[in-house]
Amino acid sequence: MASTKTLKVAMYSRHSPLASTAKSILVLDAVCGVVMVLHGVDSAPSLQCHFPAEGKQSSSHQQTLHEYARQMLALRDEAWAEMVRPEIRGRVRIGMPDDYASSLLPPVLRKFSVTYPRVEIQVVGRPSHELALQIKDNTLDLACITRTKGCPGEFIRLEPMVWVGSAASRPIWKERPLPIAVFAEGSVARANAIKALQGASIPYRMSYESPSIQGLVSMVDAGLAIAPLARCGVPAHLIQLGVADGLPRLAELEMVLARSAQSTRPPCDFLAELIFQELRY
Repeated sequence: MASTKTLKVAMYSRHSPLASTAKSILVLDAVCGVVMVLHGVDSAPSLQCHFPAEGKQSSSHQQTLHEYARQMLALRDEAWAEMVRPEIRGRVRIGMPDDYASSLLPPVLRKFSVTYPRVEIQVVGRPSHELALQIKDNTLDLACITRTKGCPGEFIRLEPMVWVGSAASRPIWKERPLPIAVFAEGSVARANAIKALQGASIPYRMSYESPSIQGLVSMVDAGLAIAPLARCGVPAHLIQLGVADGLPRLAELEMVLARSAQSTRPPCDFLAELIFQELRY
């Protein structure tokens, strides 16, 4: 965080042994006239750079020190990972459907890669029923999937499902039979949508089938159909529809973490732990 005269950067995470002992280190750069102070707050020590009067030179110093501060934080993370878990190496293959992966997976993998930089991650994007088969044959180590028959998994969360449409098109959700774009056969989201429409006695026609969320979104964008999606994977430009729009409620999706027989290794254990920590409500 930076202002005109002060740059403040977090120096140590709460796990750092220096967090409880660092007090105040003062360094005065006589040439630049910049005061750098390391404040020792127990919960989050920080580096503050106090700049001289405003001006071109001050702005230049601020940009330079801001970049050095970023480098210091990167080195801190690398050193911390090396000291705490130097022995953790290897590879983890994880699968997740793309409607989950687009929003849920990046923050998890970002944190994991900082803590365990020597572990290689391979991600496979497939429908849940296909990932379940890859767990069984040990092609994958872990899979965050919708609960699938015949594939045991530990509960993560219940993910709401919603109907989505395009605000830029006519209200196609009022048409009967209702044009829908759904995932391919075997999808729990597809089955939930059809069951809900049948339960509400709403006639429908399948305008499009695809194993990929991008295919469904393209049909919605074109104004040719609405689609049932996991709420976490709904693109921001689409509108969410429901009972007020004449559509039935959709059952929630049960997200679980499935593990293969060969996943009893520290890298897999640590990634699984982080997934539960980050994705459970």
